[in-house]
Amino acid sequence: MSARLVVPNRTIVPYAFPLPAIGLLLATLFGMETGLLVSLAACVLATHGQANAQALLPYYLFSTWCGVAMLGQARRFWAFFRAGMTVAAVAVAMVFAYRLTSGGMDWIGLATLVGAALFNGLASAGLALLLQALLAQFLSLPTALQLLEISRPDFPLLQEFLRKAPGTYQHSLHVANLAEQAAERIGADALLTRVGAIYHDIGKTAADPSFFIENQVAGSVNTHGDMTPEQAAASILQHVKNGVTLAHKHRCRAALTILSLSITARC
Repeated sequence: MSARLVVPNRTIVPYAFPLPAIGLLLATLFGMETGLLVSLAACVLATHGQANAQALLPYYLFSTWCGVAMLGQARRFWAFFRAGMTVAAVAVAMVFAYRLTSGGMDWIGLATLVGAALFNGLASAGLALLLQALLAQFLSLPTALQLLEISRPDFPLLQEFLRKAPGTYQHSLHVANLAEQAAERIGADALLTRVGAIYHDIGKTAADPSFFIENQVAGSVNTHGDMTPEQAAASILQHVKNGVTLAHKHRCRAALTILSLSITARC
């Protein structure tokens, strides 16, 4: 909608309008295929019926698609900068390709359009980076940047995990390594799988970690001996919900999403 208001009857502003941000944003949140398809529709709708559609459609479309391809899995802030520079470079190339073949070269006007194209690329990348952080929180979608952040060993929740339940922590790392390799083999999201495996037992730190065998010291009293099988099973299952509580406490939305999926799967 905003593109339809900005593009008509203007010469420079349409070239600076950060329409590629739509493709970059959706590729970050929902995958590259979604970003490519929706950006195609957005570019066609934004330029349909405009007097300069012949120049603007390939300008928007090719710069967006190349930016999405360069963005990849968006696992680093640097990836957004590279995507923005790619959008800018392709946009500049499209400006030259159209202007050099149309005749009547105006070098001042060409330089102005090149500046607008450079702004377009950087603005698109910056806008996509900002919006993905906001929308990921609102939609409870764990992005690659969030997953990498909460998988760092110095993340507070993982530090608590390591100190309180070292046995479970090591167990979770082994599971994460195996799950990541399995996900890569079948083409699943390896990063999401790895982080989910790391956090799948985080709830064991909420109550008594020594209740679980991997944290028990040799020769210590096994608390399961004083419980009925039903009570022991209920206590073991409770650790998943405890993990959700911990994620809320640490405001870890990505881990919360993963643990919520675990609860759904176990139910």
